[in-house]
Amino acid sequence: MHPDGAFPDRAARARRIDRWPVAAALVGGAGLAFQARLNGELGSRLHSPIASSAVNFVTGLVVATAVICTESSTRRSTRLRERPRSFDGHWWYWIGGLCGATFVYAVVTTTPRLGVSLVSVAVAAGAVVAGLFADGVGLSTSGRHAPSWPRLVGAALIVAAVVVSASSRHVGGNAGDFALAAVGGFALGCQHPINSRLGHALGQPSYAVVVSFLIGTTATATLALRQWPTGDWPLNPALYAGGVIAAAYVFAAIRIVGRIGALRLSLATLAGQLVGAALLDGLAPINGRKVTTAGMIGVGIAVAGVVISSFTEPRTSPMN
Repeated sequence: MHPDGAFPDRAARARRIDRWPVAAALVGGAGLAFQARLNGELGSRLHSPIASSAVNFVTGLVVATAVICTESSTRRSTRLRERPRSFDGHWWYWIGGLCGATFVYAVVTTTPRLGVSLVSVAVAAGAVVAGLFADGVGLSTSGRHAPSWPRLVGAALIVAAVVVSASSRHVGGNAGDFALAAVGGFALGCQHPINSRLGHALGQPSYAVVVSFLIGTTATATLALRQWPTGDWPLNPALYAGGVIAAAYVFAAIRIVGRIGALRLSLATLAGQLVGAALLDGLAPINGRKVTTAGMIGVGIAVAGVVISSFTEPRTSPMN
């Protein structure tokens, strides 16, 4: 032990522990790439992207509710006793669901026209900006994070990965779709920090997940009723699994963001998406879009960015 009372191996253990949340975010990002393909296919068959988004949120809401209901009665009663009697938070704590709805709608709308890879790089651009913003203002429960060298280099490499991956794609007349996907990425980057705040205010992260899906379901279902799908509902149950993937990711992300910050979560998630998108476009391309050499180089750069950004540094200030 040092004279100031610090244990020298404690920081090392913290650095090792931080690798697991990063790895989980990588896996979650790959899952989101698969979710984008499923939701995009469902939206195409229904001729209504918003209806596909609504299905995604309804399924996620059912899964999130089931997770809470299956928790042991002892743990539930303990959490209820520990929850504050009055809600201690701001109005914007509740908009995580709207951020999620924006992301899902953007991805479902643009994936059939751009392909998973190009959508993923557009989402990456928006999410990196969101991560820097969220960490800079202390949007999540992890507090403010200074723009340290590991974070800045990691973000720069992710942006480079976006540029390299998109270099072999022709956005052309789909520039509007690319911009919409980037807006969806920004919304995704803000969703989990906001949800972590709501979970802290409610006394349990799981409550925030249910609230997020409930708000997202309400928003997308309301729009879907005004734009009822004209296509036939497919019988393949796999096409309805996007909500299950989303629920699993949101449950993980709301816990991870408090450990590694919004930017690291975004970078790891995006690297996972790029890897997953490359695999999907290579194994089952949409409209003849196959994975390219530039795309594979972009994936490698993105992974390098995540590794560098995962280097641990002190947090600037605690949660307010």
